[in-house]
Amino acid sequence: MAVVGKGFAVLQTGNVHVSRFGAWLTWAAVHLQFLATSSLQLSVFLQWIWTYVTGQRDSRLIINHHESEPAKTVTGAGVKAAVSNN
Repeated sequence: MAVVGKGFAVLQTGNVHVSRFGAWLTWAAVHLQFLATSSLQLSVFLQWIWTYVTGQRDSRLIINHHESEPAKTVTGAGVKAAVSNN
């Protein structure tokens, strides 16, 4: 099962071959069934409808809101030691 584009997917299993809008609806139904709660299913379904009707896509960014420890830098002496050990 693979989504190809807006309202188009392909589904192949055994002797069953489905494509176009029917496969896309099947994919959407399966995806919604595997979500944890019915409120989440409804929320995702409504988001999909809004996106399909308006053509607007939300940005799908994963952002770490907690400040992380800054990356440790290697000083010049550390670089020389690392290079000379190889």
